Amino acid sequence: MARVTINHIERWEWPDGDVGCRLDFITVDEAQQQPQIVPQPQSDEAKVVEQIGNVLQSTFQKMGYRPPPVPFGPKMIFFMRSKEYEAIGKPTINDVFNLSFDFITELNTTTISIKLSVP
Repeated sequence: MARVTINHIERWEWPDGDVGCRLDFITVDEAQQQPQIVPQPQSDEAKVVEQIGNVLQSTFQKMGYRPPPVPFGPKMIFFMRSKEYEAIGKPTINDVFNLSFDFITELNTTTISIKLSVP
């Protein structure tokens, strides 16, 4: 099982005309990674700029925004019809889910079952 969050939602139209959406999921660990910054001696102006940046970052995090993911981090894209999207509760960006896979083999056929659940 993995904890994932929705990073991107986009309207999607199926070839048969049905409307749905594309959901981009990324792992929560990847979404919370912060770049490593090596502290260096700073002037007074640089300290003020750093303090303003820290306040802005803290405010955005309190509002639920996360830093962008690592470009090549683990990512999974789901294409869903509108009924499927409604069935999982119409999630929005930054909603967190548990994602698990079950492999079922019957009569030489393997089926993969994907389960999304709220933690």
